[in-house]
Amino acid sequence: MSWARTNFGLFNLMTLVSAWPNLRNLYLAGDTNGRESVANIPPATCALESVTFERCMSNFEEMAPMFAGSTNSLRSFEAWTMGYKEIDAVLALVLPALESLKLGGCNHPTAPFVREKLATAPNLAYIHLGGDADHAGTLRRAFAAALDAGVRRLPYPAQDGTYNTGRGRNARRHEYENADEDKLLKAVGCRGIYASRAGDVEYKVEGSQRRLVFARRNGW
Repeated sequence: MSWARTNFGLFNLMTLVSAWPNLRNLYLAGDTNGRESVANIPPATCALESVTFERCMSNFEEMAPMFAGSTNSLRSFEAWTMGYKEIDAVLALVLPALESLKLGGCNHPTAPFVREKLATAPNLAYIHLGGDADHAGTLRRAFAAALDAGVRRLPYPAQDGTYNTGRGRNARRHEYENADEDKLLKAVGCRGIYASRAGDVEYKVEGSQRRLVFARRNGW
């Protein structure tokens, strides 16, 4: 697909996946949003092994049945997200086999989900949470408290770089502070986990289009 702004739609996507029992790898560049009801689409039976969304903008609770047959098969999940409801609904179905999780954009798993499920997923070795910077340190605290030693790499959400305040002689440059980052680094260091600040998930076509739209609008 050469034009990533295609509005593929959640209804079309779930209809396709539900009707494709042998589907194993899914890579979608277009939007996954849509207003059509997906309530009557049967849960998918295909055993997906890898999934990538360049722009995942759906209601995550409505999307979850698409992964009903992938509980013991999905090893890689990657998405740039700007959806609603909690993405926990999708991740909860695929944690048993998941080895790599890479998220960018606006949606992170909730702190209770991190503590109670994500941090102890049996096969999860790589977690990358970019995008939203976790300003209050909620996710960093959750990982520091509960992360299992099975995870080997953890790029975590944080702000990098500097910002300016004041004018003239009162101008000052400050480094961004990330709440409880020190606690997370200490905790993962004791468990032999490599942690670093995560960049956002980026794609060649979709990313350039998204930046162009934001530039034209002077932001969101």
